[in-house]
Amino acid sequence: MLGAELDWPMFCRVGRSEATPHRHCHGLQSKGETSESTGHQRYLGRGLGLGRGRGRGRGLGSRQATLASVKPVRILLGATVMTAVLLVTAGCGSTRATARSSDPSSPSEATPQLPPTTGNFDYQLGEAYAPARGVTVVTRDSTSTPAKGIYSICYVNGFQTQPGSHWPTSLILKTKSGTPLVDPGWPDEHIIDISTPAKRKTAAARIAQSTDLCASRGFEVVELDNLDSYSYSYSYSRSEGALTLSQAVLFATQLVKHAHSKGLASSQKNTSELDTRGKTQIGFDFATTEECDAYNECGLFTEVYGAHVLDVEYSDNLLGTFAQVCARKATPPQTILRDRLLTTPSGTAYVYKTCQPGIS
Repeated sequence: MLGAELDWPMFCRVGRSEATPHRHCHGLQSKGETSESTGHQRYLGRGLGLGRGRGRGRGLGSRQATLASVKPVRILLGATVMTAVLLVTAGCGSTRATARSSDPSSPSEATPQLPPTTGNFDYQLGEAYAPARGVTVVTRDSTSTPAKGIYSICYVNGFQTQPGSHWPTSLILKTKSGTPLVDPGWPDEHIIDISTPAKRKTAAARIAQSTDLCASRGFEVVELDNLDSYSYSYSYSRSEGALTLSQAVLFATQLVKHAHSKGLASSQKNTSELDTRGKTQIGFDFATTEECDAYNECGLFTEVYGAHVLDVEYSDNLLGTFAQVCARKATPPQTILRDRLLTTPSGTAYVYKTCQPGIS
């Protein structure tokens, strides 16, 4: 075991729907050293009513605390079970699933395929469902399966621990008092310590397991979330000043290199402060943003990636109407409106609209 054990209570309830039953747990329970081929559920999107939201919240309001306390996450499957899943899916999924390694330095296997810039996309991190007519791109969790016949993006929590996953304490960033540092907006997620070359190498090998899972299941791309966990912006630092943008860039470069070695494209997630470095230095192929209109950042992404920007706006944080959002010059054509909880069409809170006429 590489580090001391971490224990938090975990409370679970069964089922989000009868059609696709699974367990939802609250809190984090970590013991020792196991595989990081885990789920990466994102039911609450970025924002929680406290500013920037998922990636760069500016404080902890009462609504934040309430929603965070009920955020559902998926129980970590054991390393043996996940190994079996990888073996099975490698035999029946994408042809890219053959002979995959977790070594981030593996040689390139194929040229990554970029998402189509026509049609629309859907953000299905809460639960997978049949995409609407005209959807050509879908983002789902790494524990899910790709949408049949549709370009599919695989969500991976690249810079913070996933709730329910097991990381050695040596790879968890600590506060000055020595306690594990958590993301204030997601208190069951710890920030990965990427402060040294050795730690970046070890952490990248663990994240590579999730990338390999995405590839074996037939996804075309990985979306690496929380690159901005180092962040100094909005009057507080999620890493409490322990990490820098340069360290995040170095770590992201390792993760993207491994994704490319598996024939997967890689999506930059938010983090507009990268400017051109995301594409020219790290090697991201396109960008996925949340609320780039709400925070006046859309142009910062389209200047770098052109038409290859996917944007999700949330119905509880719009600047004007969604029609006005779509009409703005800087808004990417493949912008969608979703409900904050990313629910399914069967739910009463479900929202899905697009800026493309005739699709939604």
